[in-house]
Amino acid sequence: MMTVSLQRLLKKTGVATALGHLSQVFETPFGVYDEHGRLLFSAGRADGPARFPLKCDNRAIGWVAGPESVSAVAAVVNQFIGFEGEKKALGRETLSKYAEINMLYDAAEKISACLTAREVGRLIAAETAGLGHFDQAAVTLFEEDDGRLRMVASTGREQAAPRFIQPGEGIFGDIFSSGQAEIVNDAPADPRYRWDLDRAQSLIAMPLKTKSRPFGLICLTSQSPCFYTSEDLKILQTLSSQAAVALENARLYNDLHDTFLATVNTLAETIEVRDNYTGSHTKRVRTYSLAIARELHLSDTDTEMLELAAVLHDVGKIGVPDGILLKSGELSLDEFNTIKKHTLIGEEILGGIKQLRLVVPGVKHHHERYDGQGYPDGKQGEEIELSARIIAVADSFDAMRTARPYRGALSVEDALSELSSHAGTQFDPNIVDIFLRVFRNELR
Repeated sequence: MMTVSLQRLLKKTGVATALGHLSQVFETPFGVYDEHGRLLFSAGRADGPARFPLKCDNRAIGWVAGPESVSAVAAVVNQFIGFEGEKKALGRETLSKYAEINMLYDAAEKISACLTAREVGRLIAAETAGLGHFDQAAVTLFEEDDGRLRMVASTGREQAAPRFIQPGEGIFGDIFSSGQAEIVNDAPADPRYRWDLDRAQSLIAMPLKTKSRPFGLICLTSQSPCFYTSEDLKILQTLSSQAAVALENARLYNDLHDTFLATVNTLAETIEVRDNYTGSHTKRVRTYSLAIARELHLSDTDTEMLELAAVLHDVGKIGVPDGILLKSGELSLDEFNTIKKHTLIGEEILGGIKQLRLVVPGVKHHHERYDGQGYPDGKQGEEIELSARIIAVADSFDAMRTARPYRGALSVEDALSELSSHAGTQFDPNIVDIFLRVFRNELR
């Protein structure tokens, strides 16, 4: 149940000011009482012949007393209560999402093999080198999308085993479908043999299984006849058990990572919904930022941190009052200073989550200017983190292309021209040049 403190609500400057104006408009006294009968606000003589209830979640938390005409005052206070309840609900949902993000990352850290399937496959393929007599060791994994086994790693001779295997076709495909390991020392004599698929004189294939369901194969092949033994099979069985656990953990990690990214995007969309004029803004800033990252050849880790920063760059706006965030006209200086605090609020929110601390610089400093005239710290040039300089360009371009109540959207060419004219002052000129190039070549 959502609770709103009527006493705290009435102490807020905006609420108290609004009630003062109402008392002047109605020219009649009234009082606001809590559920225990304590007077919290009065305009003239506080008591009156009529009482109008104040409710939160259909539960009475107080009343307005006065003549019949102050029923409108009660309606206004109930609106304030509703707005406060909605803010609390949004805040609670936001905290829940952050807790979920934290939990997902903590779970991912506990996975013993936090590697991609390809990296795990390479590791397992390399370990089979101890078996000696083979031309190629390969690891294949089943792809749900196309129903085939795809080679993810190999050692030894290239193309000694097929890159793709269809379940049920050839020796490898049949072994995968059966789920039973086999030694085939005279592969060409086997009725299942297909040179285009099996490509070996002798082979061993060991299914990778979890809960008795095969999801891949370890394949050893020799281009000259040899004699694999049950001892070879036992060693491969031990390796396959390790591989199955490692690969399954890698898959679980990837699933967790995808869920984490989906949660972050959902969180960003939840915040974005507050402003009807910025629909899909976060997605576009992410797209533009990643396009720049590809051109800069950033590492996978740096690209991922940039992506998260782009998605969460406006997370601090959760702390900006609706009256300012959704204002239809131009902002006053005080209101703009309040808006500027969203970068510091974002830092405070994300800084408390260990796994997102590397994201903070891009969120905190994406409103810094290349000439040092930005906020919140007045950084300049390359003192500003690269992620923040990238997001600054992506965010500003999309903002210029978005219509607001007090101005129309700029055309694509006008927005690109604005970026060019402010390169070296507001924006990193190198990032602007890259964005202009990738936008015209890829994003238009």
